[in-house]
Amino acid sequence: MHFHFVFSIKHLENACFDVDASQRQVNHESASALLTNVYEIYWDRTLDEFQRILKPSIEADRQMRSATQWRRNPGAVRVLEKKSVLGIPEGTRVRQVVIREKIRDRAPKGSSVWLVCPTHSLRNPISRRRTNLTETDHNDPVNPEKLVLLQQMCLNEWGTYPKPVQIGRQGKGWIIHFKNHKNDRKPSTFVLGEYRKT
Repeated sequence: MHFHFVFSIKHLENACFDVDASQRQVNHESASALLTNVYEIYWDRTLDEFQRILKPSIEADRQMRSATQWRRNPGAVRVLEKKSVLGIPEGTRVRQVVIREKIRDRAPKGSSVWLVCPTHSLRNPISRRRTNLTETDHNDPVNPEKLVLLQQMCLNEWGTYPKPVQIGRQGKGWIIHFKNHKNDRKPSTFVLGEYRKT
């Protein structure tokens, strides 16, 4: 069984989806690099949520993190390379049947943020190295790479400030301190679990 997730890129300002071939050729290298980065952001978030919610018994195929990796498409036909667990013999042409499909044309109710903001660019891409803020051991200090990743995400979303400068644990939740401007010597703005304070 395969799961396919589709994300719209119509909102991206630096990789227009509706240009013709001649326009696409002008900056194809930067657009390709940008879309590769965007794809990896979508893939990482989807994998994290998939594992958190469904807790599958087998690992995901990490090769799928590459946007150019060959993959099976819904509705396509494949030839079995070996006998199926269902008893279908090797060499049989099998259609990739879609069991369920759900396509949303708008954000969920109450959602007001983008996973990848419209102005996302190669000048400030989110790190390609997968880091998940929820994976840190509660007894260990937060890996500096996680703070850098969070800073990049906030920079893409809001600009230079507010800027996260410290991540820690408080009780069972995360606490993140922010600087509000460059002269902010004692960052008192923080986010704690589901609560916010300024």
